[in-house]
Amino acid sequence: MPKDCNDACVDAVVITEGDKTIVELLAEYENSGKLSRINGIAYRDKDGNFKINPPRGLMEMNALPAPARNLTRRVRKKAVLQSQLAIDRLHCLLAGVSIHV
Repeated sequence: MPKDCNDACVDAVVITEGDKTIVELLAEYENSGKLSRINGIAYRDKDGNFKINPPRGLMEMNALPAPARNLTRRVRKKAVLQSQLAIDRLHCLLAGVSIHV
């Protein structure tokens, strides 16, 4: 177990696929708290010992919802503009031209 996991504030660690695991983990905390039911985690039991559950199988990528790219349009546009500015600066540097923004 990695050293970070031995910190007293760590209750559980998701191993491999986290998309479904984190949802199950939170639901289990809200309900019975029986972490032994959740595949793909390591957790500290009531005696403070780490238990490692069986691994979760890999998810089929087509089963995941498509990202809501419309929510990041402004951020992506800014990143593209910043990248273009960096490329323009590099071109000017290579050409020996000084620019100030």
